[in-house]
Amino acid sequence: MHVFAHESYQAFFVATEIKKEILDQPKQHQKMLLNQRLLNTDAFSVSVLRFLADAVNDQIISTSTLIELIQKSRKNGNLPNLQIFPAEEEEKKDTGSQILMQEASISQESALKSRIQHDQHNFSIAAANAITLLNISGYDFRCQNFSEVCIEGANLSCGLFEGTNFSRADLQGVNFAGA
Repeated sequence: MHVFAHESYQAFFVATEIKKEILDQPKQHQKMLLNQRLLNTDAFSVSVLRFLADAVNDQIISTSTLIELIQKSRKNGNLPNLQIFPAEEEEKKDTGSQILMQEASISQESALKSRIQHDQHNFSIAAANAITLLNISGYDFRCQNFSEVCIEGANLSCGLFEGTNFSRADLQGVNFAGA
């Protein structure tokens, strides 16, 4: 076990290992240090995040690599098409209340499938950390397509997101304060 004279040394070494993993793009993404815990929950994690932000600002870690990590958290990987087709003429004779009941049932089923998809996604922590890292680095997210990504718990406060598509994304616990 290593003992560090100051916690900042430890944060630097953890950030260095995470940086290496990001640059090497390992096959086993779910085992990456970046995917183990959110880096915005305590002072030590925030220190690690600051060292990583320096690597982004110094262009050691490319923003495109981090965007790719975020995109890998998409919920729609190998899922069936959930598109709802228009009702046939005979079905249009249903009463308004029957139609509302059907729509509510479809909506509940869609929400359940979305929740199950997120719970089964094994890369959402890394994606949340990647987008948080880009955000604290001052990245301009305007007009990005982040539909269906899983970034639960990310810190996107004060970010630039005009025209960004977050449709059907898992945004539970995301901090958008001042964005």
